[in-house]
Amino acid sequence: MKTVCLIVPPSVFLLDERVFMSLGILRVAAMLERAGHRVEMLDLSGIANHTDVVRLHARASRATHFGLTATTPQMPATFAIAQALRAVRPDATLILGGPHITLVSASRKMETREKRPGRGVAAFDKLAAAFDVLVAGDGEFAVERALVDAPPAFIDGDDPKSDLFLKSAQLKDMPFPARHLVDVDSYRYTIDGVKALSLIAQLGCPFECGFCGGRFSPMLRRARMRDPENVVAEIEHLHRAYGTRAFMLYDDELNVNPRMVDLLNRITDLQKRLGVEFKLRGFIKSQLFNDAQAEAMVRAGFRWILTGFESGSPRILQNINKRATLEENSRCVDFSSSPAAPFTAETFRTPGYPFFLSLFFRDGVPRGAVLWVQVFLGALSAAVLFAAGVRLWGRTAPALWAGLCLAVDFVTVLYGAFVLTETLFLLFLLLAFWALAGSLERPRPLLLTAAGLGLGLAALVRPVGFFLFLAVAPVLAVSWRRRGVPWRRPLLLFLAASFALTGGWMVRNKIRAGVFAFTTIDRALIHVRLALLKVESSGASFDQSLAAIQSEADRAETGAHSNRWALRRLAAQSGAHAALLAKESARFWLGNSFKAAAWVLAADPAYDPARVPAYAKDGFLAQGSRLLRAHPALGAGALLFLAFLGVNYGLVGWGAARGGAAFFRDARVWLLVVPIAYFYLLSIGSVAHARLRIPAMPFVFLLAGEAAARLRAGQRRPHQVVDPL
Repeated sequence: MKTVCLIVPPSVFLLDERVFMSLGILRVAAMLERAGHRVEMLDLSGIANHTDVVRLHARASRATHFGLTATTPQMPATFAIAQALRAVRPDATLILGGPHITLVSASRKMETREKRPGRGVAAFDKLAAAFDVLVAGDGEFAVERALVDAPPAFIDGDDPKSDLFLKSAQLKDMPFPARHLVDVDSYRYTIDGVKALSLIAQLGCPFECGFCGGRFSPMLRRARMRDPENVVAEIEHLHRAYGTRAFMLYDDELNVNPRMVDLLNRITDLQKRLGVEFKLRGFIKSQLFNDAQAEAMVRAGFRWILTGFESGSPRILQNINKRATLEENSRCVDFSSSPAAPFTAETFRTPGYPFFLSLFFRDGVPRGAVLWVQVFLGALSAAVLFAAGVRLWGRTAPALWAGLCLAVDFVTVLYGAFVLTETLFLLFLLLAFWALAGSLERPRPLLLTAAGLGLGLAALVRPVGFFLFLAVAPVLAVSWRRRGVPWRRPLLLFLAASFALTGGWMVRNKIRAGVFAFTTIDRALIHVRLALLKVESSGASFDQSLAAIQSEADRAETGAHSNRWALRRLAAQSGAHAALLAKESARFWLGNSFKAAAWVLAADPAYDPARVPAYAKDGFLAQGSRLLRAHPALGAGALLFLAFLGVNYGLVGWGAARGGAAFFRDARVWLLVVPIAYFYLLSIGSVAHARLRIPAMPFVFLLAGEAAARLRAGQRRPHQVVDPL
């Protein structure tokens, strides 16, 4: 009998490496233990100094064989581990298995068969030079052949004709993955707030999607089914051994199995027998989904299902060989939303912008059309702001200033060229403001209704606008009361119109997801604030900090949408939070987005959003200095843009100082100040970059425009006080 050390390399590309444990290598470990071998397990997931750990363990280990599993993104770390093992234990046999060598082997076979050696052959040779034994495909039986005294350099468990290739009938007799060899409690996956473990009820996917890297590997292509009794036995084992009440079934598609409903019914019966309620999650194939499956899944504990529609375009579905039509995907949605199968619906996002995009991302519409439409909407927003300014101030000068400033505001223009929500949100917001400006002196029911619906549409595009109507309502009420006009009914009309669309979405969320809320994004934003505090205190990266906070919250919160733990944690750091908000205020008002411009306009990969940290700890001066050195023209543009902002902020300050008390008694001023303060307060503390400032800037420009007009006219008092408060 041998001593074998099995190694799971780190996955440094993941935000949190301890979410799902590697079940494949744990199945191999279980087979080795059954055969009487002594198994050591080195789980390096999330270990930064993994090569140091490998060297220390290898020196002390009696293992004669070291087996590694690796996906393609894990290969850099895997090569480093192999080099560390060679340096410390040159006498040991190094074995590599897992998805990467399996796909490389499949590619090599294809190239050899077609007599055109290429990347597959080259990659295989590179792996063969680094490891003593390569195992492709199923490793449960193949590993024994790697432990003989003179093992072959390549063992093919990816050949269906081989006795190493697993058959469905063999799966029921195999031991469960050896989870006892890893620290199960260190894995942090949850389902609806309940700690979960993963398992696999079947192997392989019979479909041949054109984008799938495993489509040429029989191990990954051929479906092999476990008996329902065997799967239920593993679930019961996990519940009794670890107290697990939530399970992620990581099959490629659960409903490929013709006995899926039988399996789900047995899981339901198990819960009744144990007196517990399970939370389940898994993947399904849309064209195979039906009512019977949906109802059985809900009974068993599924509230989320995962499926890869991939596209809403029939042409793309055909091109990628998805083997599913748009109609079949739509039917899948209908099944999952039926009263008999109330799967949890999306509550994080709102539907406004996705609906807008759906008008353009379809057959017959040119690519990029949505961006040209957004350019038009941006220009229209400037025109609407001008019209609103004329209506508000009663003259064209301040309105013209505001409209021109919005038209040339770099951040607003830049983000109009992205597939992002800002442009559409801003248009609805300004249309609502135009209607509000016409109702400030006296209530106009039609305009108030339009204003409320406009704010509702804006909130459906970006949830940040949800509460704005409540902030604006007191300004309207006080203005009307001071003018001696009836105000209660008009105010109720405005509130009702504002809540009509958003309230409907809240009812939808209650019916479909059991959450009476407009959006559940608030929990994520609180987590962002806690992550930023962690960055400031520990020096860790933002992504690492956010993953850690989310994991802690999943363990600590009492429900899937609870914020109690996060709010208590935030309150306990009030001093640090205040300092963070001060720093975020500077980011909000002075951010310029020229780093995004360096990526878009200069194609500088150093500013690729996928590579740039979401939250950089260095200040504006350091960032600006780097930009100026790398791209002098953009750096100069950033300085010019900061001057542009400074002029507008300065004019607002001058207007407030020179206008005195009368300035702040002017209802028009409050109609501008309220949305500025609203968007500022809701944005800081959540990585408040310049993009989040966009909806506040039209109101800043209107205040600055009025101040500029007064300055030009040499007036010390407001041009006309329409409605002093």
